[in-house]
Amino acid sequence: MVVAIGDKGGIDSALRMVSMRLVADRTAKRSPLPETLEAGRRVLSKFELGGSRRKVQQEDHELGSLAQTCLAGPEGEDVARQLLRMFKETSADYTRGAHNYRDLLRALFTVQPAAALDEMFTGDAESVRAAVRLVETLTRRRGSPLDSIPPEALIAWCKIDPDTRYEIAADVGSLFKNDGHPAPLQWSPLAPLLLQNASDRAAMLSLFVKRLYPNSWGGSWATEMESRLRFLEQLDVDDNADLEAARKHALDRLRSQIEEARVREAAEDRQRNARFE
Repeated sequence: MVVAIGDKGGIDSALRMVSMRLVADRTAKRSPLPETLEAGRRVLSKFELGGSRRKVQQEDHELGSLAQTCLAGPEGEDVARQLLRMFKETSADYTRGAHNYRDLLRALFTVQPAAALDEMFTGDAESVRAAVRLVETLTRRRGSPLDSIPPEALIAWCKIDPDTRYEIAADVGSLFKNDGHPAPLQWSPLAPLLLQNASDRAAMLSLFVKRLYPNSWGGSWATEMESRLRFLEQLDVDDNADLEAARKHALDRLRSQIEEARVREAAEDRQRNARFE
């Protein structure tokens, strides 16, 4: 019945029915029936971005939960790849709303990590850049959807094509975290692995520095960057002379930018104060 509803275009109704069945299974602490999992896969295979009239946040949550349960294992790989190709193909079209489906994308990276990495980040350069921008947008909102992938698994994927994949991993993986403002940043487990395994470690460090610049901040940019400068000073570079030199160069540049920002911010403060006198 659920599959028939989905086949006739009732994707929203079919999604709700399967989601309710899975919730009932979890509440009763029983494993879903194989036919329920197959129904979930069929429903997910019919999903199209921008085709629903439901609230996106609720739909994303239900889709993510459905994918987490129904797309694990070999049986779910084809549908997962289909969904990932849809995300990648529509990532540059904001009218389709791919950036609103973080829970679903995170679930796909969780249950099918190798397939997700391959589908999203291989292919021609333009499509890969579009996929990277999509993940960067999602990361700025609520953390990287790749966070569920063990760092070692991400490094193994990078080693297949190190010339391109290490840079991608540095762009889309979580390099640092904090436990909540105003807690200081901490380097993630992924960061030192990328630095240790990249063939050009100095270039990798430059990517780290690029990620340190905030997309948004409150108050003084100079004050925000001073905390990030201290954070960079704490990065373990394994007493590597090339990395030490690259970090010193980056720190010197940051200090110069911070000093320039301090002068500019002071001038702007004086102008604001003068307007109110």
